[in-house]
Amino acid sequence: MIKPKTSSLPLAVLFCFAAVLCAARPGAGAPPRRVTFTAAVTPSAARPGETVTVQVKAAISPSWHLYGMTPVPPPGPQETVLTVKAGPLTPVGKPTESATKKAMDPNFGKEVAYHEDAATFTQRLRVPENARPGSVPLTTTVRYMLCNESVCLPPRDADVAATVTIEAGAARPEYTVAAATADTTGGGGTTGGGSGTNTAAAGSLLPFVFAAFGAGLLALLTPCVFPMIPVTLAFFTKQATAKG
Repeated sequence: MIKPKTSSLPLAVLFCFAAVLCAARPGAGAPPRRVTFTAAVTPSAARPGETVTVQVKAAISPSWHLYGMTPVPPPGPQETVLTVKAGPLTPVGKPTESATKKAMDPNFGKEVAYHEDAATFTQRLRVPENARPGSVPLTTTVRYMLCNESVCLPPRDADVAATVTIEAGAARPEYTVAAATADTTGGGGTTGGGSGTNTAAAGSLLPFVFAAFGAGLLALLTPCVFPMIPVTLAFFTKQATAKG
């Protein structure tokens, strides 16, 4: 007896249906997110003349790392770069980062500075004196590069949003100290401080030189040294006569 031929149509329909479900699943085919950036502003409400701090925190997946902000000569990784667009607010100093680790990177064959697990990047901004009250959106662009021990991903840009509120009122001292410190520790301030230190050091050295010279003169008058002066002079005079 010949058995009836089984149709494969239901099986094909099942496979097609499964493929449609997989394609329709949210996030299907998207690469896993290996780092997440968040931003916060302190204080969240600032006044004209004050300084605010933008902190961008990175949460990094295990076994992956991103690199520090110090450029590495080629061939090397893309360093992390922080750029803040803050409307009328202006940057105070350069961006800073949390402590990095240093190790030999097998991807580039050189020692590099990098962040694992988490990192914090900071940029200070100054609110202008003529800033109007209102909400100011901030956009921080982080250019970064991710690697693990065997592979590196191409450099990417991530935009992180935050908001600061400008309110009316006089600047508060606790939020203006940072700006004053940044101004005094800049290039010109550091140079001036170094020059003042050298001048003070030179001034404090002169009394010591005079004191040492005076002590030497007094030592010549002691009972042990004074009788030896004629003998020493006679010795050197005799040596000079012999050479002449």
